Amino acid sequence: MHVLGYKIGIARILFSIIISIIAGITMSVIFKEKGSSKEFITSESKIDNINRLDITIFFILLIGIIIINGFKLNTLIKLIIICLIILFISLIAIFRLKKEYTSLWLSETWYFTEKIIPYLFIGVFIAGILMPLIPDNFIIKYVGKNNITGNLFASLFGSVMYFSTLTEIPILQAFILKGMAKGPALALLLAGLIFGTF
Repeated sequence: MHVLGYKIGIARILFSIIISIIAGITMSVIFKEKGSSKEFITSESKIDNINRLDITIFFILLIGIIIINGFKLNTLIKLIIICLIILFISLIAIFRLKKEYTSLWLSETWYFTEKIIPYLFIGVFIAGILMPLIPDNFIIKYVGKNNITGNLFASLFGSVMYFSTLTEIPILQAFILKGMAKGPALALLLAGLIFGTF
């Protein structure tokens, strides 16, 4: 949200949820699975033993880091707030959660960090190449306005140019700086989301 703006960020989250629900319902209708409800077996999950209040606060604090980082605050104030949030997260992880869950959380965090960071650098690298190569007039002409033509062109481009996780952010930022309108920018993001699932 901090990079692309709150409007595009919120719209992407909202429409991603709507598209996911529509896609799920559509797939369940097209590919109906036969099964007996009598054969459905449930088992008690170990996660039920975790204090739900601790998990809720833990989750809110994690999201809080992203939100605070997006605010336009003094760098020192922002750093202090984020450090305090990290301190509270660490205290919850050490004293409130079981060691096995803390260990699992840390291992999963490291796993996703290893997966995502390389793609982020690839996206920044591609954006750095695109910036000088693509003329501003080209972007402004085809996707510079929030109209049917601009959204259609952006959707078609997004459907054939699948962007990996996080690579689309710096690339799209480069397009916006070149003159891409917010409507086509959102269309490009959503097209990548839809066609990336196939």
